[in-house]
Amino acid sequence: MRKMTIDLRYAQNKEELHEGLAATSVFPEYYGRNLDALYDVLTDISEDTCMLVLLPSSAVLTEEELGLLDPETEEEDWEDELQEEEDWEEEDYAEWHEFVEYTDRMRDTFLDAEKHNPHLCIFAP
Repeated sequence: MRKMTIDLRYAQNKEELHEGLAATSVFPEYYGRNLDALYDVLTDISEDTCMLVLLPSSAVLTEEELGLLDPETEEEDWEDELQEEEDWEEEDYAEWHEFVEYTDRMRDTFLDAEKHNPHLCIFAP
């Protein structure tokens, strides 16, 4: 059985997600870099393959964000963090939410392909 980890945690847009996938040995050069092409490649796998897929997620906290959860954090640190968030434009929030939704759809595509391909085992936390 082929085992692999696909680490896409640091991708910041759709293109980087698909470039990361294309760089793995599973994806052919002609990979179409979209969710339909992803599904096609995954359902065509004929060798038993187990993949750990690490996607960017709004549920994964950075060390800095974890520090904000520390109950001993000073109130002024919270104020600084809130000010940084206020500097974001509405467009930035919209782009981020769109990207998070896309990563959820990508995760669903991996899991759906697993249901339809008995040679495929996906772990996508």
